[in-house]
Amino acid sequence: MLVWLSKNMNKRILLIDDDETTTGLLGRLLNRYGFEVLATNSGPEGIRLVREYDPGMVILDLMMPEKAGWQVCKEIRLFSKVHILIFSAVSELNLVAKALYAGANHFLSKPAPITVLVTYINETVNLTSGQMLTLPVPLPLQNS
Repeated sequence: MLVWLSKNMNKRILLIDDDETTTGLLGRLLNRYGFEVLATNSGPEGIRLVREYDPGMVILDLMMPEKAGWQVCKEIRLFSKVHILIFSAVSELNLVAKALYAGANHFLSKPAPITVLVTYINETVNLTSGQMLTLPVPLPLQNS
């Protein structure tokens, strides 16, 4: 069982993206900015993780093989009001609109610089909780 280290829900992020490289890299980068990240490469698993671990935010891809992002979003909305950011390379406006209609809060197009994503997350936290978070300077990634 996962135990969140941070007591601040707004620092807890669930990444749902079928691309393992994306979830791995994005997870490491967000960790460096002080976020606690849980990631999955499966839409159905993501739904289960939202229910079980109650993250402060979900970052969700639209195009996934098992279940499309808009479907994942719709199912999450049946039991949670967690903030959902669609972060996807999809440029078809009807798919973006479908996700927003299914309950996503916002859409950000991939690729986006990590500083833009972190600023967006921090601004969202400010709007939902009134907390001010500072944008830290990340440590450089080391080759492992």
